[in-house]
Amino acid sequence: MEHNTIKILQWNARSINNKKEDIHNFLCKQDINLAIITESWLNNTKELNIPTYNIIRNDRQDGKGGVAILIKSNITYKIIKIHQSTITEPQYSIIQINGITIIGIYIPKQNGSTLQFWEELINNIQRPFIILGDLNVHNTHWGSPYTTTEGDILFNYIQNTDIICLNNAQPSG
Repeated sequence: MEHNTIKILQWNARSINNKKEDIHNFLCKQDINLAIITESWLNNTKELNIPTYNIIRNDRQDGKGGVAILIKSNITYKIIKIHQSTITEPQYSIIQINGITIIGIYIPKQNGSTLQFWEELINNIQRPFIILGDLNVHNTHWGSPYTTTEGDILFNYIQNTDIICLNNAQPSG
C-alpha cells in the first residue's frame, strides 16, 4: 500500500460461485486491497478461496444474501463484529484497518431498514467509518429514479448527522 492508500471495491455479486476467477483477475489487475462483496450467495457447503486474500465470510444458511470481505494478505485488520441474521434482517460484518472502521452490509429488499437500525449501528461503531454494501434503499438524491420510505429514512438521518454520502448520483442497477 502506497502512502497508506487503500483501494476499495464494493460489488453486489448476486452469487460469487461462478465468478471466482473473474473477481480474482479483477482484484489483481486493479490492485484492490479490500473488497466488500454482497449477495455472495455462499453457505457452509460452498468454498471460497481467492489467492493472496484473507476472507471474512458472513453467509446465510439458505445460500442467498451474504457478505464477504476480501482483504489483501499483507494488510493487518481486526474483526470487530460479524452480525448473523435471519433471511429478512440486515447482515453485516465490521472490521478495522489502520484505525478506520469498515462495515460491509447487505439489507434484504423485504426488510425495510429503520431509523432505529441505523442509529444503533452507527452509534455503536468507532469513527471514522465507511459503510459499503447493498442497502436496498432508493432516493433520488443519490441517483435513483424514485425514493422509498427506507431511502427517505437514511437520507434524513445522513442530513441530520456529520455523515457524508459518497456517491456520484449514478444509479447502481
